[in-house]
Amino acid sequence: MAETRQYYFRLSPMAETRQHTPPASTSQVLALALLAPLSAFLLFLSAITLTGNVVGIALSTPLFVIFSPVLLPAALLIGSAVAGFLTSAAFGLTSVASFTWMANHLRRARLSEQLEYAKHSAQDTISHAAQSLKETGEGVLRKGHEVQAKAQESRNEAEIEKAQREKDQNEKAQSEKDQREKSQREKRSS
Repeated sequence: MAETRQYYFRLSPMAETRQHTPPASTSQVLALALLAPLSAFLLFLSAITLTGNVVGIALSTPLFVIFSPVLLPAALLIGSAVAGFLTSAAFGLTSVASFTWMANHLRRARLSEQLEYAKHSAQDTISHAAQSLKETGEGVLRKGHEVQAKAQESRNEAEIEKAQREKDQNEKAQSEKDQREKSQREKRSS
């Protein structure tokens, strides 16, 4: 992940969307090194073949006019012209196809690298959000335990106060009972 990220960095805080493009991979360089000269050579062959056909037709047309009664040279001329045009078209088409394939290959390679970067970026964002959520949840749980402990403490204090009131009431009731008995004893004794 660190290897992929080293190519992508922010140029400035103002230009967060601008990213440095990564250098071409070895396979991209090899594809370019092999296909570019091959495509150029095929394009050159196409041009040479086309030029040869045009020159051949220009030179053989007077001969065709002079030797018109002979059909064999005419057939050879037409056959060679058609073969030349088809060969030229084949070389040109092959050249254009190889250039197109090379461009698509390079574009796909860049796209896959960008998708890989986006995937790693999304994973980092999700893991950061999960970590923040976990920390928040732990904080809420800790506060919940604190509140629960305080509630238990308040309950214990309330039970102690209730027990103390009951004890005080019992003592008061006992002292009142003792005073009544004492006053009744005094009344009986008097």
